Amino acid sequence: SFLPPCMVPVIKTVLMQSVEMGTLPIAHVSLMSDVANGDFYGPSYPCYPWTFWGPAVKRTPEGGWVTQQQKDLVWLACEKALGEKFEVAAGGAPAVALADVPEAKAADDMVRT
Repeated sequence: SFLPPCMVPVIKTVLMQSVEMGTLPIAHVSLMSDVANGDFYGPSYPCYPWTFWGPAVKRTPEGGWVTQQQKDLVWLACEKALGEKFEVAAGGAPAVALADVPEAKAADDMVRT
């Protein structure tokens, strides 16, 4: 290895985080009512743009972070994983509305406010 063994713990401390800290942005956006669809959260320390750890904070994705090619790849991978093609109606609305599926009922306590 090109790094002296004594440097590995230092680099891990500075550049890496625990699994628990890595899940914080996901937990935050899953459970908090102040998060809107499409919001992007990431770590906050030590300083932007080099943020590797810390509490999740809302960020504005920079150009090139999410390209149409990446969106298409994720869409195709999801279709492949489920084994079916996703159909979207004109205007971007889902092809099947919630009201059209009897077993899918929105509960008042599930609605974000």
